[in-house]
Amino acid sequence: MMDLNEDEANAIDKFVNEKSLISPVITAQNLNSINSCPDQQMYRARIQFLFQVDSYVQNEMSEINEEAREVMIDMIHDAILFTADNTFPYAKSIVFLTIYITFLQQAIIQSHYEPEKLYRQYERILLKHSVERPPHSSGIFDLPDVKLIHDFFINSYFRNVKLIQNCLSKRHIMSFQSITPVSIPSQTLPALAEMEMEVDHSNLPEEKLEIPVEEVKPPNSSRKESGRTGSLHARNVAPTPGQSPLSSQRDSEQKSNQAEPAAGTAPSQLEAEDRGPEVPIDILRETLFKMHEKFVQEFDEKEHLLIGKIKEIEIKANDRQITTPKKAVRSGRK
Repeated sequence: MMDLNEDEANAIDKFVNEKSLISPVITAQNLNSINSCPDQQMYRARIQFLFQVDSYVQNEMSEINEEAREVMIDMIHDAILFTADNTFPYAKSIVFLTIYITFLQQAIIQSHYEPEKLYRQYERILLKHSVERPPHSSGIFDLPDVKLIHDFFINSYFRNVKLIQNCLSKRHIMSFQSITPVSIPSQTLPALAEMEMEVDHSNLPEEKLEIPVEEVKPPNSSRKESGRTGSLHARNVAPTPGQSPLSSQRDSEQKSNQAEPAAGTAPSQLEAEDRGPEVPIDILRETLFKMHEKFVQEFDEKEHLLIGKIKEIEIKANDRQITTPKKAVRSGRK
């Protein structure tokens, strides 16, 4: 490619805009500035800026993937070298680069790997720019140019379409964040306390309602003490006139014996009152019945498992008895 002045660049841009069926991605003046770069760093920087490479490698968060950007610059660099090696003029180079960038966009945008669809579109566009047949085609490329372009697309683009999609296409990233929920603290239950259960006596039979109360006999010590108090009382009581002291002592002993059962019944009555609430016999029967059913069910399950294992052992033993005669017959034949 030769150096251009401003008039020549404007003429080339006008020709490309009239003949090309795709809007060009770069002007002749900008392409000339890329070719005239003194060093590689500036060369890659101009490709990045003039071809707007960053717009192809941004994700949904507007973050630029630097590795994908370098890959995109290398691919555009290969296309520019192809035009320089084959001495394409500026008009053909601009149209070729426009077609190449367009199909890079198609590969990036596509959500599925469809190389046949891309190839049919490529053939249609290349044919429109190589055959001069108005109004839907223009004769920019000759037959030798078409062969060179076709080989370049096959070797550098269509063989790597899947790799281009994996490197440059945007991916949907699902990010999850765990949030600690705000919870109300649970109320602490009070400590357990004694509770008196009210039993409905109307549902219970009459036999269960009658609870025998045994009489509590006073201990021996109380009897001794009562005897002592009785004797002291007999001594202290003076006999009445006309009554012997023995008869008066007998009367005092009889009075003490009559007061003794009255004093003995008081503890038994108190003990009967402090026995606490009656036991709910129906609830106990129900729980015992449930425990019995559970025990019977577990016993049946274990019995079935044991019977099954015994049958398996019997079957294995029968199989061994059947297989052993065959081995004996074979050894006899040998």
